[in-house]
Amino acid sequence: MKFAFVDDGSGVSAVQSLGTAQEREKAGIVVGPTIYGHAGSAHAITLAAVNYAESASAPKEPEYYSSRGPVTHYFGPVNGTTPAPELTEPEEVAKPNLTATDCASTTFFAQLEGGSYHFCGTSEAAPHAAAVAALMRQTDPLATPTAIATAMEGSARPFTTVAEPEAVGAGLLNADAALVALGGSPVVDPPSHVITSTAETEAEPAPVVTITKGPKSLGNESRPTFEFTSTGHVSFTCQVDGGTSQACASPFVVPVALVDGTHGFAVTATDAQGRSGSSGIYSFTVDTKAPVTKIVGHPKKVVKTKKKSVSARFRLRASESPVTFYCQIDREPLRICGKKLSHRFKPGSHSLKVKAKDQAENLATKWTIYKFKVKELPRARSPR
Repeated sequence: MKFAFVDDGSGVSAVQSLGTAQEREKAGIVVGPTIYGHAGSAHAITLAAVNYAESASAPKEPEYYSSRGPVTHYFGPVNGTTPAPELTEPEEVAKPNLTATDCASTTFFAQLEGGSYHFCGTSEAAPHAAAVAALMRQTDPLATPTAIATAMEGSARPFTTVAEPEAVGAGLLNADAALVALGGSPVVDPPSHVITSTAETEAEPAPVVTITKGPKSLGNESRPTFEFTSTGHVSFTCQVDGGTSQACASPFVVPVALVDGTHGFAVTATDAQGRSGSSGIYSFTVDTKAPVTKIVGHPKKVVKTKKKSVSARFRLRASESPVTFYCQIDREPLRICGKKLSHRFKPGSHSLKVKAKDQAENLATKWTIYKFKVKELPRARSPR
C-alpha cells in the first residue's frame, strides 16, 4: 500500500512517520517517493518545480511541494477488464526528468501579490517546459521526442543546494541552451512589426491551415492518412518528405508506402487572391519491423529432481527496446511478463512461448519456443 499527502496548498501542517529510520527499514516502510500516475511513465517528461524568483544561473532548491522520485511499478499495464499482472521484478523509473519554473505572473489567475497574479505548482512548471519543447519542435520540425528530451536534459543548469536527481532530475530547464543543443539560434528580443499603412491594416489574413488528424508520432502505418481544414475557400497542395507538391483534399492518404524511419508531411492552402498558408511540418516515424525475441536464459532440456516440482528461471531478450513481452507457459493463459520470470513445474513435458511487441504496436508473428522435461528421480528407500 502507498499513502501520499498531496499538499496542494490546502493546509497539511505536519507529517509524522512511524518510528526511527532503522525501525521503518526493518518494517519495510519507505518514506519519500511521491510521483505517481501518468507522471510516473517512462515515456513522459516529468517536471519538478522551482520558484521563478530564484537565480536562473544558480538555482538553490525545488519547491517543498515538488514531488520526489523514483517511481516503482509492481504491476504491468491494465488491458481492458483483465487485472494488471504482477511483474516478476519491480520496475524502477528514474523521476523527475527536469525542473521548470513556477509562480510566474499571470493576467488573471491564482494569488494576487504586488499588483499581479501568480500561479504556483508543478501544473505551471509543466506547461512552461511544454512551451520550450514547442519552440524546439519549431526549430527542428523533424526532431524526435527523444532528441528533444535529450537536449533539454543535457543542457539543464545544476542546482547549488539540492542536487539529488530524485528531487530535481537533470537540473533546471534552460530554454536558450536547449534550443542551441538542437541546432537552433534563439533570438533574445525579436523585432516588432509596426503597421504603417491603411492598406496593410485592412488586408485580409492569409489562410490558416490545421492538420486535424494524422498518424502517431511512432507507428507502423506505412501509408498513413491525414485530415486537415483551412479558413475560407481554398485549394490544397500536399507535400511528403520535401518532395513535389501535389493537389490534394482531406482526407489524404500517402500514395506510396513509406520506408521505416522519420518522415514529414505539410499541407498548404491557397485562396482565390493567391494568399497561402501552410500547416508547418507534421513529423512522424514509421516502424514496421516486429521485434525478434530470444530466450537467453533457461533450464536444461532435461531437469532431474527428487521433489514433486522444480523452479525454473528464464531470461528474455528482444532485438529492440523497450518492448512488452507476452508469455504462455504450457496451456496456461497468455500473460504479460518481464525480462526475467520463474515458474514451478511438475514432472512431465513443458514449454515456454514468448512474443514481443514494440512501441509501434508491431507484434512478432511467430512464437519463440523453448521445450524441456522435468524428470522425477526415484527416492531412496530406507532399510527395513
